[in-house]
Amino acid sequence: MTNTPTDMSHVRQSRQHLLSLPMDKRLMICLQDVFIEYPKSQAILSAMHYMLRAENKVQAPCMLVWGSGGYGKTSIINKIKEVNKNEEHKLVFMSFRQNPNNYNFRELLLEAFGMEVTKKFSGYNASKEFAHTVERNNIKGIVIDEIHDAVTLSTMQQKINLSLLKNLSGDQYNLCVFAFGVDKASKALRLDPQLERRYLQWPLEKWKLDEEFRAFVAAYERTLPLKQPSHLHSKELVTAILKQANGVMDNVVKIIQVCAAEAVSSGTEKITIELITNAPLLAAKYGVSLLRQIK
Repeated sequence: MTNTPTDMSHVRQSRQHLLSLPMDKRLMICLQDVFIEYPKSQAILSAMHYMLRAENKVQAPCMLVWGSGGYGKTSIINKIKEVNKNEEHKLVFMSFRQNPNNYNFRELLLEAFGMEVTKKFSGYNASKEFAHTVERNNIKGIVIDEIHDAVTLSTMQQKINLSLLKNLSGDQYNLCVFAFGVDKASKALRLDPQLERRYLQWPLEKWKLDEEFRAFVAAYERTLPLKQPSHLHSKELVTAILKQANGVMDNVVKIIQVCAAEAVSSGTEKITIELITNAPLLAAKYGVSLLRQIK
């Protein structure tokens, strides 16, 4: 039996039932990923909403979200997938990270759209079939992860892939392209003035010690099945989290997760300054990798 606290107001109402679960289950829940909206993610999702519904456009609007590893790109993509399941305007998802067959950009596109990879995208029949696939399935856009792997190759291959990106959003297919990658992708787009004009660019940056960061950690705390409030938004704790994480989104989330897990395991039932200080050791204990600070 688990004693459930009488005051559960520090936990989001939809997750208060988790407080009655056994300790081992609550510990593992603390280590699960939870998407927390914050101003930049909200702005990106909102912009995508309007871009997908744009009409009478010669060229479909496109977006590039870029930032270093661990800055939150993957969590935003996962949220887009979740939201798009119930949307009328369908998206196709592809990634250069998941490429066991070593396909090139054209072949990955064909695979993502359910077409035979043996066909050449530049051929007339393949182009016609691609257009029919887009129209038949009401596909309005494509989300491409790790786009920098397509635009930072040899000069010749780079030109081919940039041209392909241009064609996807052109009048033949009119697909919104939502690309995610590192800063190299932003630099590559600048090589083609036409592409650069088409792409709304959203850089993801490190967190700063401001109200947005305080609101983020406070919102994350409300998802945790801890029996006592931690007050992560307090000056002492929020400053310690930011310092340990070096401002990197992935580190922030993992530090909160491992500290919450240890709070359950130790019986303290709240995240303390001592736990945050020991976050690197706790990360190792729970098999979690933190990004090192790069100087």
